[in-house]
Amino acid sequence: HNMQEIQLLTPKDIQCIFKIGKNQAYALMHSDGFPSITIGSRLYVDADQLKKWLDTYSGRKYLL
Repeated sequence: HNMQEIQLLTPKDIQCIFKIGKNQAYALMHSDGFPSITIGSRLYVDADQLKKWLDTYSGRKYLL
């Protein structure tokens, strides 16, 4: 299998990236349009999908 490496980010990673609290990170990951995925009971976001999402929302306000 020559799969591209997939980097899954956790809510803790999202907290660090955006410098927000735990509750805000979960709110963001549960918000409409955010590319999060749930595996079992854990929430993740693919790093590449996060970059695409950021490009989409660049220059706009995103309220939590």
